[in-house]
Amino acid sequence: MPPDLRASFTPAQLTAIQRAFGMRYTMDHTLDVRRHVGLPWARYYLVLLWGRDHRPRETAFPAPAVALAALVAGVVLMVVL
Repeated sequence: MPPDLRASFTPAQLTAIQRAFGMRYTMDHTLDVRRHVGLPWARYYLVLLWGRDHRPRETAFPAPAVALAALVAGVVLMVVL
């Protein structure tokens, strides 16, 4: 968006535009790791985010089991990469 057009919007309008185009979350993560892995046939990326979840709990698994599984998966990925 051109700067002069952007300056014509109010902060409330800019927030509404950001939400409409998918920016529905903040980037306040305690841990934010982003890596690219280039293989001969394709390029892949890995994103590891860690932070407080403010959404209501909807999982059928107990929280400690999910946390342990995420920790084990993270350690395995760090060793492999």
